Amino acid sequence: MNRRFIIYAPSYYQNSGGSIVLHQLCDLIRKNGVEGYLYPFRLSRDCTAYDGKFIKNIIKFIFWPVYVWNVRRRFVCSEKLDTPIYPFSDDILENDKNCVVIYPETCEGNPLRAKNVVRWLLHAPGFHNKKVHFGIGELYFDYLDYSKNFSIPGSYISSTKLYITRYPTEFYNMNGAVANTERTGSAYWMRRGKERAIVHSLENSINIDGLSHFEISQIFKSVKYFYCYDLYTAYHIFAVLCGAKTIIMPDEKIAINAWLPRVEDRYGLAYGFSNLNFAEETRPLLMEKIESQEQKNFEVVGKFIQEADLFFRKNNVV
Repeated sequence: MNRRFIIYAPSYYQNSGGSIVLHQLCDLIRKNGVEGYLYPFRLSRDCTAYDGKFIKNIIKFIFWPVYVWNVRRRFVCSEKLDTPIYPFSDDILENDKNCVVIYPETCEGNPLRAKNVVRWLLHAPGFHNKKVHFGIGELYFDYLDYSKNFSIPGSYISSTKLYITRYPTEFYNMNGAVANTERTGSAYWMRRGKERAIVHSLENSINIDGLSHFEISQIFKSVKYFYCYDLYTAYHIFAVLCGAKTIIMPDEKIAINAWLPRVEDRYGLAYGFSNLNFAEETRPLLMEKIESQEQKNFEVVGKFIQEADLFFRKNNVV
């Protein structure tokens, strides 16, 4: 296959699930034997799509080579993933019929002016920036079930869930964890739920927002409960891996089946205080699921590559 996949992504940041999976997708594409590259945010000549600051953008155009060098220099990749940065400018992508550019749903428009566009819905379109600016003829892949009741005329939503994940088990494990009978206190995570009211007791409770993986893992290994106000984060899984009883603080407007429709995605988790028994009973199933996830990641990305290639061929793009 002579396709090249370019993932439009921010720097790798260990506390950002979005950045992690975008970088991981590049790594898995390359593991499948296909060319894959990252393209740093803000390295497109279509600068006005981002900050709207006219003078700043003019300076970018005048000093473009210096700007490119500085963005590339500061762009962070994971040492554990194979994620090279695309070596050429976006001018080349504009006329490259063999290239597929992958944008997260937060990206507005088509800043790289690519002919073949995949939009990866890592969350519901418009959730973060309150607006949707997608193009026609795009191929959408859902991470979970964010495309429900969403469509753009002239574009297509794949039935394949492009769900990949990596669990940093080098941090989150039971090594050195306190026994269940000796655990005390709790930890809680707000992040995307930061506007929500805190309803659990804050006595002997630690807010882990912004801490490093090492710091969080040590807390998870010692506390009895983890209260998660962010409905969609991997940290609730990390807590289970360290032995903490994990309770997702429910949104009264979102029923459990609307939160995560697939029961296997809820293994080890309690949505509110009413199903703690389910969380405890399904924890072993979660551990089995995590152990098999790496192979599933590889397989689903292989399927994604084939489907994207076929889609753009059928649409006479190539």
